[in-house]
Amino acid sequence: MQKAYLEDYQNIKLILKNDIQYDFNIVHICEPTLIQMELVSKKLISSCWHLEYKVSTVLKTHIDYYVYVNDDLQLHLDLGKITRTALFEQKNYTEEVLGVLYNKESTEFRLWTPTAKEVILVLPNLKVEYHLNYYKEGIWRFKVYGDLDGEPYYYMVRINQEFVNTLDPYAISSSANSKYNYVIDINKTYQQIYPRPAFSGYLTDSVICEMHLKDFGYMLPGNKSYYQKASQSYSNIGLDYLKQLGISHVQVLPLNSFAGVDELNPDSQYNWGYNPVEYFSVTNWYSTNPNDPYCSINELKEMIDVYHKNGLLVNLDVVFNHVYDYKTFSLNQLVPGYVFRTNEIDFMTNGSGCGNDLSTERLMIRRLIKDTLIYYTKMFGFDGYRFDLMGLIDIETMKQIESELKNINPCIVLYGEGWEMATGLEKSKLAFNRNELPNFGYFNDQFRNIVKGNPFNLAKGLITESNIDSTQLQRVVKGFNNPLQSLNFIECHDNYTVYDQTTLTIRNISLQKRKDYLKLGLQMLFISQGIPFIHLGMEFGRTKKGYDNSYNLPIDINKIDWDNINEYQDVISSLKDIITLRKNIYLFRLRTNKEIEKHIIITDNKSDYFDYVLYDEEVSYRVIISNNYNTHNIKINGVLIFNGNIVESNIEELVIDKPGVYIIKQNKKS
Repeated sequence: MQKAYLEDYQNIKLILKNDIQYDFNIVHICEPTLIQMELVSKKLISSCWHLEYKVSTVLKTHIDYYVYVNDDLQLHLDLGKITRTALFEQKNYTEEVLGVLYNKESTEFRLWTPTAKEVILVLPNLKVEYHLNYYKEGIWRFKVYGDLDGEPYYYMVRINQEFVNTLDPYAISSSANSKYNYVIDINKTYQQIYPRPAFSGYLTDSVICEMHLKDFGYMLPGNKSYYQKASQSYSNIGLDYLKQLGISHVQVLPLNSFAGVDELNPDSQYNWGYNPVEYFSVTNWYSTNPNDPYCSINELKEMIDVYHKNGLLVNLDVVFNHVYDYKTFSLNQLVPGYVFRTNEIDFMTNGSGCGNDLSTERLMIRRLIKDTLIYYTKMFGFDGYRFDLMGLIDIETMKQIESELKNINPCIVLYGEGWEMATGLEKSKLAFNRNELPNFGYFNDQFRNIVKGNPFNLAKGLITESNIDSTQLQRVVKGFNNPLQSLNFIECHDNYTVYDQTTLTIRNISLQKRKDYLKLGLQMLFISQGIPFIHLGMEFGRTKKGYDNSYNLPIDINKIDWDNINEYQDVISSLKDIITLRKNIYLFRLRTNKEIEKHIIITDNKSDYFDYVLYDEEVSYRVIISNNYNTHNIKINGVLIFNGNIVESNIEELVIDKPGVYIIKQNKKS
């Protein structure tokens, strides 16, 4: 096939068959005006000529051009590499409002697509179509008069010679399964009334609890939607349970529109939600009516309002490293070649493992990300964000995110997965360089591997009967010398639960032993410097039946089994107490490495328990960690304040005969 491509504003590439004789110097653009083309280079590749031409005129990406070869071959000038050039960024970056500007008298539709030749707005219910007009900086717009509240819409866009149907990347409401978008009146949405609960803004003061809305609500009684179940009051389960636990932040798995589920048949499929289809529009999978333009928005806003009323902050898990299907992602259909990273030979990179990596460093992708987060923060009142595969996002974008969001809420919390992964951007520019982002938390897989054991090779850890390694435990309790960035976890939605990993690594483990090791793992999260993170249900024996990656497995595997609470009351009680202790004693929540070095002494440690001291000018706390059932008789004067639960007992000798954390308060530095 013979083709012409616009590679840059003054560069054109032709691919012509070798079996036809052409004079390569008689080539020009004839429509809409005559433009001469100068041959710069030619190569014969696989029986085709690859010809590079220069033109004197700066071409426009929203206008159709036709190239004539020898006056008898006409080729439409298709979009080439131009969207990946610096000049394209410079010409087409805009800060104009995008999406839908609604009022009762009229609605203006604005779409950023610098490469489109035609844009048609389709209002299917009204059976009308409107041609948008090119405005500036890549924006097409059109105003429709009349009240369009609740009307569905989509776009037909022509980039080269064929039209594609696509969604609005800035739409805030969508029909079931993202078939089309809706015009809505934001002022008609649920109005939140409760302020954000007070919080210091320091990640070390947070207690983050991760949950998935369907996992959370599946076994809760009633026929409410999952948004509604998450905010209903049940006796000692659901929201009532979260309120009693002592956590500061609930982290919810992704809530933007995602693929992998059928919103019209919500029980037919299951997914965690890391399959972005749209960013501004929230998923209808959890709502009462997936085709109601307002339902998902209202139910989510009310859910967050209820959490704030009950003293709980809410963080959202966001996915800005990849999308579900790059071919059908709306912004890629509107600006082909711009949205995703490519390597030196123009193949798409795949650092995410999902077939594409978002080009977060490009100005309009950066703007899309920032605008999405600003919208979620203002519209829904989210209090923090967890960034999936944050290491694939560029540093500058993360810095701008922090600046923009902290202007809205100075106490917002930001953290994510800072794994180092290969992508089409220099390593020095990527967010896994944590020194460049000192106010972001990073999931610490070293903590997990030392305490629980590496899930990838089922190596043993502190709570799975490994020998105590004092050097490693020093790193753990000191927050790896970076407490504001060390997000400490032993279980999250990924990999094995603690229950399943102990089952796989300790043969014929008894219920009591399972509980003892679970208590120890939870206690380690809260006595260690850093940011404590738990996966809801782990404290009452959450199992995924041995599966380590349940992202699309049935709900029966992923559900939170609230019936287990009664059997694990002792573990839950211990967790509540250690959270309370951490909140009450600042020495467990130090913020800098300098403070840690000043206030922590590691004592001479035995091979079968670990011993250290926290102290300030007035008091010291001796912390002893055992992971075995050997009997230890330790001479010590003080007040035992924790032995799995909060206690207050004067002692001269501590007897330890099972795994756990023991804390003794003394009146001076020891």
